[in-house]
Amino acid sequence: HEAPRVEVKAVGLAEGRMSIEAKAASPLVRLASASFAVNGKRWENVFPADGLFDSRSESFRFRTAALKPGTYVLVLKVTDAAGNTGSADVLFVVK
Repeated sequence: HEAPRVEVKAVGLAEGRMSIEAKAASPLVRLASASFAVNGKRWENVFPADGLFDSRSESFRFRTAALKPGTYVLVLKVTDAAGNTGSADVLFVVK
């Protein structure tokens, strides 16, 4: 089985919170769940932009909690209905 392909990017900072946009796609089965962590801390669930995991490809838009100045790594992991997990990460700086 092939893991979902995941792309993630940081798109803007407002009030100390980074806005994230991402895409994920699985070649064979629908996507089933997604979560992110910042700097290896607690994983937080995130849902597709349309609110439902109902297809083999989904888009995501979400914001982090407020962050202090520093360098951060956000990891997004996405799992499909067959249990395969793919991930991607993005590095960003809060000034």
